[in-house]
Amino acid sequence: MKNKRKMTVFFRYIRLGTASLEKAGGQFIMVDKLNLKNIAKKNSISRALCDYLLYVEHNPKKALELAAEATVLANFDDWWWKERLGKCYYQVDIFEF
Repeated sequence: MKNKRKMTVFFRYIRLGTASLEKAGGQFIMVDKLNLKNIAKKNSISRALCDYLLYVEHNPKKALELAAEATVLANFDDWWWKERLGKCYYQVDIFEF
């Protein structure tokens, strides 16, 4: 009986946590308020944010800004950022063939 109660309380806390993230009609991350230069310095967070901007928010212009900053910080050696730059350019339609 104790184990069942612990799991119920645990799942209640999870539900409260996810409910606090949901806003009616609001954004999950306020992209306009982010300082992309500072975020580009943090490798794992910047990669996750770039994918979030591309695939969830559908904001390739902001993802392009982030990828460009991170590419410069990586001294143009990181293939991952170069690949994301290509995806951003494709989605923004900069290359018109």
